Amino acid sequence: MVCVIPRILEYHPGILFLTTNRVRTIDPAFGSRITVALRYQALDEEARMKIWKDQVGRLKIESTSGEISFDALAKVPLNGRQIKNASRLAVSLAAENGALLSERLLLDTVGIISLGHQNILAGDT
Repeated sequence: MVCVIPRILEYHPGILFLTTNRVRTIDPAFGSRITVALRYQALDEEARMKIWKDQVGRLKIESTSGEISFDALAKVPLNGRQIKNASRLAVSLAAENGALLSERLLLDTVGIISLGHQNILAGDT
């Protein structure tokens, strides 16, 4: 399989966007076929605030319990995917419990997502 993928990439007629957070493990045969590599820095608090607002604004929810302050949420160093996962988890938990989406529920799911990420980095199973 390793020898097939580089060949497919080399002769692909279009543009492919590939993402990874494991740059150091890219096989040289694969890496030699990459034309442009872009590095994205970790999000700052302002960027996380914007993503939180956009993500919660896109959620299909009937209502929220009061105003949601995104300040505390934006302070937690999550990436965009983790923010999306935390907001979706909060909506699912609210629906499951017949509750409204709240800042407290979002903060709780941020804790769950953060703990899971720490466990993955630590290699816990």
